[in-house]
Amino acid sequence: MVELKINNKIVNDDHQSNEGRGIHVFVLNQATGQIINNEIFDTFVQGQDELMIQYLKSIDDEHRLLAFAVKDEASLNLGRKAKIHLETLGSNLIGSLGWRGTWVMLCYNNGRLIDETIRKTPDVNKWAEPSVVESQIQPQQLTDYSTCEWIASKEENDRRRNFCSKYEGYGGLCRCDRPHDLYIQARNIPNNRIHDVPVAVIASNRPQYLYRMLMTLLNADGVNKDKIIVFIDGHFVETMEVARLLGVRGIYHTPAGVKAARISQHYKSSLSAIFELNPDSDYAIIIEEDLDIAPDFFSYFNQLLPVFESDESIYCLSAWNDQATAIQVRILACCTGSNRC
Repeated sequence: MVELKINNKIVNDDHQSNEGRGIHVFVLNQATGQIINNEIFDTFVQGQDELMIQYLKSIDDEHRLLAFAVKDEASLNLGRKAKIHLETLGSNLIGSLGWRGTWVMLCYNNGRLIDETIRKTPDVNKWAEPSVVESQIQPQQLTDYSTCEWIASKEENDRRRNFCSKYEGYGGLCRCDRPHDLYIQARNIPNNRIHDVPVAVIASNRPQYLYRMLMTLLNADGVNKDKIIVFIDGHFVETMEVARLLGVRGIYHTPAGVKAARISQHYKSSLSAIFELNPDSDYAIIIEEDLDIAPDFFSYFNQLLPVFESDESIYCLSAWNDQATAIQVRILACCTGSNRC
């Protein structure tokens, strides 16, 4: 299990035996101890350690308080690069993490270690004893974003300052020096026939994914921000504030059902709503929150719309490509095949 207490109050308790394997990462407000964000990286599985590195690098405030804890097993595919990165954050013991070992670390994002412990198992068929740390931590001053001289409108700067004071994990969004540009002016596309086609974004509680996706979507040529609606499956405030930060409409959806049934119900509700809110539209574009959008995304649909309208055998148009990468989607001269349609 992974249990986190602040001032003797349990603020996170993961005791499910069949869930939550890997390294739990908590980002805490250094002044209040409040959990800003927490993620689980199943480093028993290949590739999760790289995702953990990306996530840790996206934390801007160097004074943020970080807590790490292993549940079940995390050593099998925890690569050297990930261990080195954890060492830059202050770890002295992560290099010794073994099969079914336990490990806990408290540190600041600037690499200052607060406390750390590790336990090993003498029997590979058993798990190590729990690792526990208890520390008295003095509150630290929060970053004062009012001193950042961001070149934007007062309204945009105020939105950014308010967002950055509460949340973390958005890369360069909150940097005082050369932050992400939120004033996006994408180019139009010739003979744009899909300018007024609504875009439904299917989202849940993954605000960092949504931010990344919306930034690529809003930079795509031919985008119409006024036609984008983010449908959030649950009352997830941070996800809604990401949409508002980027000037996009968001709508909460009350979850119904569990697992696959919940997802299906969310899609049904979102598709019904997108056409109810856009009664004059014959089409809609559906995007999930965890995608990378290519610059020619809307151009692709615009060029294929005549084919879609003239060929009754075509049920829908798909821009999904499971062989694309973040770099490839920005190379307009590259055409990568996909085995899906």
